[in-house]
Formats: sequence, structure tokens, C-alpha cells
Amino acid sequence: MSIYVLFLGGLLLDGRLAGILGARPMTLTGFSVFTLASPTSGLAQDETVLIVGRVL
Repeated sequence: MSIYVLFLGGLLLDGRLAGILGARPMTLTGFSVFTLASPTSGLAQDETVLIVGRVL
């Protein structure tokens, strides 16, 4: 399985959830996850924290 397959699956799932829940809540969720993951990756002191930030 490649990263492209995972990314495409994520896009399809996000589109489906946006159709069910609405675009605004999904957009706010995406911004929230990005807001948490960005400083986590930027302030990482070791490899484990960096990987966790990148997974988010």
C-alpha cells in the first residue's frame, strides 16, 4: 500500500463525511487538527514526537 492510496482514501472519506456532517464542521475539524499537529512537529524534542505530529 502506498501513500497515494492512503491519501486518496482519506479524500474520499472526508468528502463523504462532509456530505453527511456538513462542510463547515469538517473544515473546522481540519483546521483544529492542523493547529495541534503543526506545533507538535515543530517543537519535537525526539523522533517519536515528530512522527506523532506528522501522523496527525
